Amino acid sequence: MKTEKKIIQNVIEDNPIQKRCNFLERFYLGINYANVVFVARYLGNISEFQIQNAIMKLQIHHPLLRCRIYFDKENTPYFTSKLVNPIPFTYSIKSDNFDWKVQSIKEYSYQFCNNNDPLIRFSVFQSKKISETSEIILVGQHSICDGLSLAYLIDELFDYLGNMNIIPNPLPLHPGICRESIPDNVKVGKLSKFFVKKINKRWENEKIGFTQSDYEILHKNLAKNFNYECIFSQLSQVSTKRLINECKNHNISVNSAIITAFQSAILYSENRYLDYHKRIALAVGCRDRYKIPAKKSVGLFISSQDYILKYDQTRTFWENAKIFHKKISQKLTDQQLFSKMLVSEMLDLSIVDAIHFKLFASQISPDFSKNLKIKDFLQRQDIISKFIKMKKMKGINHGVLISNLGKIQYKEAYGDLKLTDVHFLPPSGGSHEKVLGIITHEGKLNIALSFQLDVISLKNMENFEQIFREILEFKQDPLFYAKISL
Repeated sequence: MKTEKKIIQNVIEDNPIQKRCNFLERFYLGINYANVVFVARYLGNISEFQIQNAIMKLQIHHPLLRCRIYFDKENTPYFTSKLVNPIPFTYSIKSDNFDWKVQSIKEYSYQFCNNNDPLIRFSVFQSKKISETSEIILVGQHSICDGLSLAYLIDELFDYLGNMNIIPNPLPLHPGICRESIPDNVKVGKLSKFFVKKINKRWENEKIGFTQSDYEILHKNLAKNFNYECIFSQLSQVSTKRLINECKNHNISVNSAIITAFQSAILYSENRYLDYHKRIALAVGCRDRYKIPAKKSVGLFISSQDYILKYDQTRTFWENAKIFHKKISQKLTDQQLFSKMLVSEMLDLSIVDAIHFKLFASQISPDFSKNLKIKDFLQRQDIISKFIKMKKMKGINHGVLISNLGKIQYKEAYGDLKLTDVHFLPPSGGSHEKVLGIITHEGKLNIALSFQLDVISLKNMENFEQIFREILEFKQDPLFYAKISL
C-alpha cells in the first residue's frame, strides 16, 4: 500500500488539480442517494494484488479519480488532488449468489464522508471455483461520474487485469459544463438572465452557508430512512433482437419503446394511477455534443429532460410509442439539453445547498442540527421555499427516472477473464418512485429496477416488473400491439 500511495502521489505532484464544482456537480454532491452503481459479473480468478494494481492504474489515468472534495472558507466545494488517498476497495470470497445483489443496494446508500478518499470505491466478490461467476461492484458519487463513466471504467479495469504490463498516462481534465465547452449555437434568453439576476439579488439578503460538517449530519440522519430494493432481470438474445427489429420497423428508438412499455405496465399492473406517474425523467448522454468530446473520460456528461407521457389505452402500443417518440425527440436538441445548464451556472451556487437543506431536512426531525442559523432557515418562508413549491420538488414528483446506456462493446475475453454480465443502477435522489437502469450486453437487454419500499411494496413491484418485461417480449395479446411483424 505504501508503494501504491507513493506512485499516485508522484502522479498528483506532476498533474495537480484544483477545480471548483460546477452547478450540476454541486447539485449531485448535496443529494442523498446520488450514487451510481455498476456490477460486472465475470468468470476467472482475480487476486487482491491484481485488483489493487488495476485500480491504481485507473486512478493514474483519470483526473477525477485522483480527487477528493474540499470546502473553502466560503463553503464552496472544490475537487482537489491534494492529500488524496488511493481508491478504497474491499475483497472477499463469495459466500452465495446473493452477495452482489445485497451489496449493490448497500452501495446505493453509501455515504462518501469528509476524508481524503476519492468519490469512488470497489467491492470484489471472488468465487471459490473458477467455473463459477464472481462479481466486481463499482460505485461512484454522481458528482464525478455518470453511468457511461463506470461502464467504460469496467472495460479499462479488465484490460489492466488481463494484461498487467499496460501502463496508462494521465489524461487531461475535461472542462465539463462551461460556456467554453458548450456548443456555440446554445443561447440563454434575456428573460432567463433577468430572472436569474432577480433571484441572486433576492438571495443576497437571505443567504446562509452550509459547511461540509452540516451536510454530513444531514445525510447521516437521512440514511436512517433509506429503504430501497432492486429487481434485476434480463431479456434473452432472441427477445432483445426482436425488440430492436420491431423498433426499426416502426421508425422509433428502443428507448421510446421501453418508455412506452413502462407507462403501459403501470396502467395494467397497479390499482392506482397517481398524477406523478405521467411525469418521466430521462437521462440523456451529451459526451459527443461538447466542443471537446468527452469520449471515455470519467465525469458528469449528462443532461436530463422531463416529459409528461400518459399511455392512451384507446390506442395500440405502437401508436403510443410513436407519439412518445416524437415528444421525446423534440427535446433532444443542443439548445434544450444545454441551455438550462448555462442558466444554472449564472446562479449563486449556494442556492443549490439551500434547496437541498430545505428539501431534505423536511424528511427528518427538525432537531437534527444544533445550529440555530440552520433551524431558523428551515422554518422561515423565503425565496427557497417558494422555489421548491413552484417546482413541486417535495416528496415523490416523478413516476420514474430512466437511464439507458445502450449497447456497450466489451471484449470477448481479457486474458483469462471473461465478462458474463453487467448491471447498472442509476442514482435516485429520492424524488422518483422507480428508477430504471438499462444496459445491453452480449445481445441481452439487462434491467435494474430500483424503488422505495415505503412507497410501493416488493410484491407489487414484482408484478409490475413481470408485466413490463412481458410487454417488451411481445407476450401480450397481438391486438395490444397491432400490426406487429411476424
